[in-house]
Amino acid sequence: MKVLIADDEAPARQRLRSLLAAEPNLEIVAECADGTATLEQALALRPDLIFLDIAMPGMDGIQVLEELNRVWSPRVVFTTAHAEPAVAAFELEAADYLLKPYSRARLTAALARVRRLVPAPSLDSTPPFADPDADPAADTLVTSPPATSPERLLVKSGSRYHVVETADILSVQAAANYVVLHTTSGKHIMRSTLRQLEADLCPRRFYRTSRSTIANLHAVREVKTSSSGTHAIILSDGSDLPLTSGLRELEHRLRHLS
Repeated sequence: MKVLIADDEAPARQRLRSLLAAEPNLEIVAECADGTATLEQALALRPDLIFLDIAMPGMDGIQVLEELNRVWSPRVVFTTAHAEPAVAAFELEAADYLLKPYSRARLTAALARVRRLVPAPSLDSTPPFADPDADPAADTLVTSPPATSPERLLVKSGSRYHVVETADILSVQAAANYVVLHTTSGKHIMRSTLRQLEADLCPRRFYRTSRSTIANLHAVREVKTSSSGTHAIILSDGSDLPLTSGLRELEHRLRHLS
């Protein structure tokens, strides 16, 4: 099983990692220290099992699972120091609930319970970073571009809403029915297809570099060519995006950037 560990305390992650090392047929694919990163990694990697702490900054574990259940129902074992949220955890169909400090025997029992479960429903046919153009339903949701593009987006994170300035967005990456906004201040996850968001963003500023990524042209700093002839865009934060839409088109867009 591919396992994701989510806990805001490094010692707790280390202990769980060491206990899991003794278990057969497990691979830890990611560790996260906050709710937003957990949601992002879970959508991207689709692990078979998530050990999910309830008390985390940003979004708590309950909120993370609520958001995941909108897209795909993962197998989750909650880990927490408090018993009070257990009812909410099982209402979300968590596989088990480990109360800290838990023993090796209790962890092994939780894993045995997970392995007995029928595989959770998933979107295995959809790649982790799916092509939103492949979704036939997306066409019914897309209208002509608005007369004016929004300067701000309202992005929900748990029970709060964050205002994201579109000028601060460096790039956008598709993640199933969500998009990940990479901004100058951090990452935000928004429920939208890439095509829907592309229709809203200013076409003079934002450019579709590939089937699953959009770049802010103002953030482009370099274009690299690999030995195989493929291209990648380097942005102002040092990140890179694949460029499959054509170097000549990008050059034209940069020349006429306003």
